[in-house]
Amino acid sequence: MAGSVEVLLHGGMVMVFGQPWDSPACDGATVVATPVGELCTGLCGETISDGDRGFIRPHIGGDTGRPEEDVEFKPIHAECDLRNVLGHQFGICGCAADGGAGRDNARRVLALVNEQREAQGAGPLW
Repeated sequence: MAGSVEVLLHGGMVMVFGQPWDSPACDGATVVATPVGELCTGLCGETISDGDRGFIRPHIGGDTGRPEEDVEFKPIHAECDLRNVLGHQFGICGCAADGGAGRDNARRVLALVNEQREAQGAGPLW
């Protein structure tokens, strides 16, 4: 997926796919087409399907030493991204016996976050 490395490196840019959700991360984000069929980079091992929500994240993996040539933009399900950030708080992470991988574990983190939001009088993320 092509993107502007200049904006990414010097101005910040958030790209989301699917229906935006109740998160500051979506405020002002660029909504892009859902990358159906591409592999999620969030350890779930699943491909992105129509109706999924998530982010397009930069990955620098080349060896030229020039980010403008080495960066690729890859998708991650929103719940997989959430698990990567908050999973440890709920014991659903690499420290856990099952390693926290898998989309079911990502969905468990989302459910736990939504439970906390409900207890605080907020609506679900999605």
